[in-house]
Amino acid sequence: MWTGPPSLEQPAQWALAFRAILALLFGLAEGAMLLFAFWLPRITAALMATFFAGFVLIDGLVALFAAAWGLTRGRRWRLLAGKGVTGVVAGVLVLFFAWWLKPLVVLAWWAIITGVLQAIEAMVLRGGWRGRPLIVATAVISLIFGVLILARPPQDLMTLALHVAAFGLLLGILRVIIAFRIQSPDLV
Repeated sequence: MWTGPPSLEQPAQWALAFRAILALLFGLAEGAMLLFAFWLPRITAALMATFFAGFVLIDGLVALFAAAWGLTRGRRWRLLAGKGVTGVVAGVLVLFFAWWLKPLVVLAWWAIITGVLQAIEAMVLRGGWRGRPLIVATAVISLIFGVLILARPPQDLMTLALHVAAFGLLLGILRVIIAFRIQSPDLV
C-alpha cells in the first residue's frame, strides 16, 4: 500500500530535490532547442548558453544555501559549497564573458569539477553503501560528459543540444532518486 511520497526532512534534501527539478527543466529546455537549432542557429546558441548559465547559477546558489545550513548545524558542507561556488563561477563566466570564453568549454569544466566533487562525496557519505552507487553514477556521468565535450566537441548545434539535453535529464533523474532515497544529514 502506498503511503505517500518519502519525506524530505533536511533542508539539504529539499535543496537537492529543487536542484534535481532544476536539472530536469534544464535538460528539457536544451532538448527544446533541437527544434530551433536548424533554422535559427545563432539565437539557439545564445539561448542554450543562457539556459546553461541560469541553470548553474541557480543550482550553485541553492547549493550554497544548503551548505550554509549545513555549516550552522555542524554538518558536512565543504563539498556542497564547492559545487555551489563552481556553479556560480561557471554561470558568471558564461553570462559576462561569453564573448571571450567558449560557453561549451565552461560547461565541460563545470561538469568535470562537479563530477570530481560528487566522486569525493560518494567516498565520504555516512551510512555505509546505501545510495552510494547513485552518487557514483552522477559523478561518472558528469565526468564522462565533460571529458567527451572537451575531447570531441559536437560539430553541429543539433548534436550539442541533444547531448546537453540528455546530460541534464540524466542528472535530474539521478538527483531526484538520490533526494528521496538517501536520508542522510550529510547529503550534499
